[in-house]
Amino acid sequence: MILTLHRLLTNQKAGTIGALRLDGMPFCWTMEPYSLGNLPGASCIPAQEYPLYPYISGRYGRTWEVGDVYGRTFILFHPGNTAADTDGCILPGLKLGNLGGIPAVVESRPAFKALIKKLEDSAPHKLIIKENY
Repeated sequence: MILTLHRLLTNQKAGTIGALRLDGMPFCWTMEPYSLGNLPGASCIPAQEYPLYPYISGRYGRTWEVGDVYGRTFILFHPGNTAADTDGCILPGLKLGNLGGIPAVVESRPAFKALIKKLEDSAPHKLIIKENY
């Protein structure tokens, strides 16, 4: 399956908001941190193509890791709402919203569960990140 993440909006306060498509079909919204030059634990990853690998997280359970990110490891898909909830990972959400005046993805747990279910039905997977801003 091909996942395409179209980054749509980014700023230092809000983070990076995107739209995720699975095999070309709209699936959910995403939240990532602001780009800080691929700084581990603080930045979104560079826009390019990556393989996805199954990963078992002690905190999130079954998930997928974005592989082959230069200088980085453990870039996961996991639930969360704002850029403060991620250390460089990708947060899915069913809707866009605000939490305490901060842009957010909401209904993240249902989006995460649906994403994991879709991905476990087939393999291998790749993630293509495009910047559309």
